[in-house]
Amino acid sequence: MFLLVLALYAGEWVETTQEDFCDGCYEVNLYASHRGDGALEFVPRWDANNDSWIDLLSCHVYGGSKLFWGSPLGFSDSRCCDYYAGSGGGCFADLNQDGYPDYISTGPICIYWGSPDGPDTTNFTTLENGMEACLVADFNKDGYLDIAFDYADYDYGGIYWGSQRGYSETNLTLLPTVKAQHNIEAADLDKNGWLDLVFVNQEGNYNVIYWGAESGFRASNRTHLAYLMEYPHGCSVADLDADGWLDLIFTGNYNIDESWIYWGPDFYSWEKTTLATGECYGGSALSDLNGDSLLDIVFFRGATTNYLTRIQWGDGNRFRDDSFSLVGPAFRASGGFVADFNKDGYLDVFMNSYDEESPILYGPDFDTSSMTCLHGGIDHHALAREIGNVYTREYKEAYYSSIYDAQIDVGYVELSWEDSCPGNSRIRFAIRTGEKPDTTNNWCMWTPLANGERVVILNDFYSIHRYIQYKAIFEYTNPAELPVLKEVRIRYEEAEGVEEDRNLSCPFGLIVTPKSFCSEWSIRFSTSSPGPVELAVYDIRGSRVRTLMQENVSVGRFSLIWDGCDEDGIVLPEGVYFVRLRTPEGEQATLGFKIIQRVNMKVWL
Repeated sequence: MFLLVLALYAGEWVETTQEDFCDGCYEVNLYASHRGDGALEFVPRWDANNDSWIDLLSCHVYGGSKLFWGSPLGFSDSRCCDYYAGSGGGCFADLNQDGYPDYISTGPICIYWGSPDGPDTTNFTTLENGMEACLVADFNKDGYLDIAFDYADYDYGGIYWGSQRGYSETNLTLLPTVKAQHNIEAADLDKNGWLDLVFVNQEGNYNVIYWGAESGFRASNRTHLAYLMEYPHGCSVADLDADGWLDLIFTGNYNIDESWIYWGPDFYSWEKTTLATGECYGGSALSDLNGDSLLDIVFFRGATTNYLTRIQWGDGNRFRDDSFSLVGPAFRASGGFVADFNKDGYLDVFMNSYDEESPILYGPDFDTSSMTCLHGGIDHHALAREIGNVYTREYKEAYYSSIYDAQIDVGYVELSWEDSCPGNSRIRFAIRTGEKPDTTNNWCMWTPLANGERVVILNDFYSIHRYIQYKAIFEYTNPAELPVLKEVRIRYEEAEGVEEDRNLSCPFGLIVTPKSFCSEWSIRFSTSSPGPVELAVYDIRGSRVRTLMQENVSVGRFSLIWDGCDEDGIVLPEGVYFVRLRTPEGEQATLGFKIIQRVNMKVWL
């Protein structure tokens, strides 16, 4: 005996608080904040005054910094703001979640709190540590941004932990380094769900990875990666060979004229790539500068002498030492990063300079005849936080939700969300279900969904699944306009149940699935003995609207196509319908289903 029925159970999964979002999977550029009721948003900011233009920073080596305002007119020495602090580096982030980016400078750390006009020169908080580099991220996933710092004069770096009360000297973790300097990187290098920290040691002939964990960072939980002695400077992280694992680039200055690439996930020294880049006081930056879908490396060269800037072109073969171009004026670069500063569709390169003129080279040619020079004094390292996805530098970030147990076999799912998407930014969604919480087996393919769209879920012939997961892709075209996700709401209904007669020689199964942009239903059934079969469609009142089959069949499996129309060829309106099968054994099966906005479905019998 078997019977198929339409279940009436419905449930809802809502994610809207910081606690809801923080148990998902995401990389260093996103975090689950306490903004409003809770939100998923970007950590780094590159627009300090919220006018949709990227701003630039120059930090004088002997103290003080300038923030150059981006605008439709470009950059100019006349459009800037002077800050008393800042001699090493800095970054922008909305630490107190008030909607205004704050400026975090080093030498030591000073936080200039954001305002409608940009970081306020008169409203600041100072901390005792952090002489050269800093990096902001939510390392412990508590919804408050933390500040990682190094200390070039001492053998430690550390983290100031963010909290509802702000930052203090009593709420920090110190980690051993060897006079660490420019710059700090963070990413989930081992894919355990927690961010790891990379410090560049000025001395000690090694750089260090501190491995993140739910319990936090420990001095003993670290890996040393060998590098050359005397003044290492610079680190970048990305998936340079597109193998799904992050890699590390180390650069140096003064007596160091080689740059090393350590390949993840193992970072074996004997597998590294060595490039004869020359001294790189300013480190490196990564992007696809020529649009060939391969990451390129910009080496910011200089120290004891002046250099042209070296662009190492991605070649799909872990970089050849002879595949590079030299661009720009010869000078001592101390830092820089890549972005489309003038919004012409081409990536540009900004370079901090130790020679008091910091140039912007405009793509795609990076010609010196059209460059802009900014004068920020003897420019130190300034903004080292690179724009884009840590793996690819694409302008997108992925968030994978936790696995939700609906406690029932889910058939229908409706997804809706609330977001804030300035400019051309957007958030795209997809959903999938599975029969077990382990996503490696028996899970549906990802199904893209529009906001408010309702679908029916299928994986295979027999399984309708109880576990749900969604992913959100944060996309932007302008790094000064970043999307924020505020709420995700998933309504679901129980799938049609199936009670099988296990004694049938041809087992019976039924599943409903959407097939987008398809106007046909495929109906399949099986019989265990020959005889007459009747297959028909009924509306919710029990009236027959279409007879699909009335004939004798043999033992086996059968299929037919239904166009979703009634006996007169008229497309059925939205509503609840039933497909009823009467078999030669005298049994019958009834499947209830819904036509919703002409969502096209496939029925398996």
